[in-house]
Amino acid sequence: RPLVLGGEDLTLILRADCALAFARAYMEAFECESRQRLVQLKLQCPQLSELPEVFTACAGVAFVKAHHPFHMAYALCDSMCKAAKDRVKSLDAAAPSSAIVFGRVTSSLFDDYRNTFTVVGSGLAALTLGAYAVGQRPSPLPRLDKLLDYRSLLASPEFARGPLRELLRLAAAEP
Repeated sequence: RPLVLGGEDLTLILRADCALAFARAYMEAFECESRQRLVQLKLQCPQLSELPEVFTACAGVAFVKAHHPFHMAYALCDSMCKAAKDRVKSLDAAAPSSAIVFGRVTSSLFDDYRNTFTVVGSGLAALTLGAYAVGQRPSPLPRLDKLLDYRSLLASPEFARGPLRELLRLAAAEP
C-alpha cells in the first residue's frame, strides 16, 4: 500500500481490522527501541545525560471508506495525531506517554479531527473519548489495550447470545 515516510512521520494504508493492532505494535516497538538506543547513547556520551529515558510517539488512525480521497484521509490522520500530541502535552506529566486518536468517518468528506468528531452547539461536545495511552508508561489517559481487551471479550463465544451480543452487533453495524 502507499507509504509516506518523511522524517519521523510514517503513513500507511492498512485494512481496518489491522490498523489499531499495527499502530499499537509500532508505537510499543518505537518506545522499546528508543529506550535501548538512549541507554547506549548515554553510556557513550555522558554529557547527554539530560536526554529522556525513552522517546514516545503519537498516532492518528482514520477508518474511512475506500473511495475517501487520500489527501483528506491523510489530513484527518495528521490532525488526529496532533490532537493526541496536544492531549499528552496538556497532562503536564514529567514523563509523557505515547498516545493514539482514532475514529471512523461515515458521513461527508472531512479532513480535520475537530470538525469531524465534535459538535458545536452551546459548547463543544466531543463524539469520542479522544486520546488513548499506548505503551508501558503510566498515564491518566484511558488505555488502548484495555479497550481492545474489552472488544475481544465482547466477541468471545461466552457473549455469543443475549443482550451483550446485540450491543456488539449494533457497534459493528453499518450506518
